[in-house]
Amino acid sequence: MTLTKLRICTFNARSLCSQARFAEFQAEVDKIKHDIIGIAEVKRRGSGRLNLPNDAVLLYAGHDNKTAEGVGFYVSPHLKSRIAGFNAISPRVAELLLYVDRQDRMLRLIQVYAPTSTHSDNVYNAFLDDVSTLLARRQRGQRFSQTIIMGDFNAKIGMQQRNERALGRFGFGVRNERGERLADFCNN
Repeated sequence: MTLTKLRICTFNARSLCSQARFAEFQAEVDKIKHDIIGIAEVKRRGSGRLNLPNDAVLLYAGHDNKTAEGVGFYVSPHLKSRIAGFNAISPRVAELLLYVDRQDRMLRLIQVYAPTSTHSDNVYNAFLDDVSTLLARRQRGQRFSQTIIMGDFNAKIGMQQRNERALGRFGFGVRNERGERLADFCNN
């Protein structure tokens, strides 16, 4: 069976490190029509997979020694058999691969949580390098039907500028410095 329609969204959880916060997250998730939720600010230690009581799966990437930042994916029960892989690149970048058909084509989802403007340019550049490295990496024989990059970019893109091919015309507001850097990254 080929996957033809998926409901994919992103959610800033602000923390899933305690039972109380996880219960709040679960209550919010139950209100969302979704197949996959990319999560920013997971704030769990290490990387791993949790098989949840509702039969969903949480895949996450965080720091080994602290509960800060973190990204992950919440995968609905009907899709967990299609998970082809999860790659925790850093506490700010992770990849989920899902089989979309019987020919082993995959959907590639990349979840990000970018550093805020309070972080140095070096930290932001390291984040962009992680995304670039992941985009350039492909295992032998992998065929991606589509790649989707989603998450919290902590940037204001604003309105599309002249000659930008990677950004759509539905931006809003004024672009900030991080938005400019993100737009340059997307256009290259």
